[in-house]
Amino acid sequence: MSLAKCNRSHTRKVVPLAGKGKLILSDALVQKIHFMHHVAPAATEWSGILKYRKVEGSLSDPSTLKIEVLDFLPMDVGTSGYTEYEYNVEDDMQMDLLEQVGQEGIEIGHIHTHHNMGTFFSGVDMSELHDNAPNHNYYLSLIVDYKDPSAWCAKIAICGEETRVGSVKREGSITTTRTWSVDGNLSNEDTEDLNEEVEVNEVVKYLYTIDLDMEIEEIAKPFHLRVADLIKKKGRIIQTAYRPNLPTATPKGVQGRVAKTIPINGVKTYVDPELESKAKRLDYDSVIVKNSMFQFLKCVLMDNKDYTGTLDEAVIKLTSFNFDIDALMDSIFDNFQEQVEDWFEIDADFVDMHFIADACIEILTIYKMTSVYSGFEEAVSVYVVDEKLVYAQLEVEAIEAKTDIAKDVDQYTFGWEDEDWDFPIPNNVN
Repeated sequence: MSLAKCNRSHTRKVVPLAGKGKLILSDALVQKIHFMHHVAPAATEWSGILKYRKVEGSLSDPSTLKIEVLDFLPMDVGTSGYTEYEYNVEDDMQMDLLEQVGQEGIEIGHIHTHHNMGTFFSGVDMSELHDNAPNHNYYLSLIVDYKDPSAWCAKIAICGEETRVGSVKREGSITTTRTWSVDGNLSNEDTEDLNEEVEVNEVVKYLYTIDLDMEIEEIAKPFHLRVADLIKKKGRIIQTAYRPNLPTATPKGVQGRVAKTIPINGVKTYVDPELESKAKRLDYDSVIVKNSMFQFLKCVLMDNKDYTGTLDEAVIKLTSFNFDIDALMDSIFDNFQEQVEDWFEIDADFVDMHFIADACIEILTIYKMTSVYSGFEEAVSVYVVDEKLVYAQLEVEAIEAKTDIAKDVDQYTFGWEDEDWDFPIPNNVN
């Protein structure tokens, strides 16, 4: 039987219980749902099996109830108005999930999207509750859409029944009148006196429902991210106080080359292209390095130097059911510089690490709604510094790379406060 299959006929009387519970959604789970919305065709319903457990409170007192959604397994990408799926014993991921039911309070339910239609329980959605709740202790259905997760809606459905056993004494009279019309009007009427005892043995079936409000869990910032923040703050302090001994305007009269200006602390600073190219660094703009960066990122994410699959395949695997994305990102945080140095065969300093980390983040931008992007960005955030510091360091290296110009640095007059300040040009600048 399909978890989402509805025959749209039901006899249970719906009884909403007073009070609302809470449905806890982790940030990682919300990102996973956003990923489904990102990769599925626009305005298309998709559905899957929901994995959850009760963490607090009682079903008999909904206001105390807290349900935690642990994960979901996508099962179908349907049409703009319909989604359905069947169990498949040959699907190992389904079978693994079903085997977990009952362990540590784990239950399974249903998740599907209303894409851009808004979240509400339609007649079909209520029929789905009627059809599938009898197969579960308590059955959770979560409806999501493109909008704010706090506006998503969910219901728990619990099957119950009322049994009436006993006898009822009936006294009085009943008048029965019969009318019909065949070749004219005829009528018939009689009266019957009653004095009898009637046995009662009946069962009335109910579907009790509990509405749930969304509670989006804010994950505490890991220790390494706090350290990264402290380093960034320290970097900003250093940057504010740092004033490299470099000219503050483009030299006049430079022939045969294009001067390049880079803003440092709001001041345009001259960088001689010939000198900059002499800095012993990777050419980050070259096609070769860019392609290598792409392959490097895939191998880092898959923790496999020989990985040959696509980035799409890697991201799908990393966002798949039960994959420990946090453990992977902790490993990247611990080993990223070593991976960079091994792959690119360089002794990486903060400039190299900044450019490579920033390039990898840019490559992952198309997966911005996934936990892969957010996790990787956090894992390498310690290496992404203010570019003013990066270019200041490059400029110092460029000046030092040409000894004869370095000797003439003393001829420069520096005026950090006056952008129009002029200064003599070294005689040996051609």
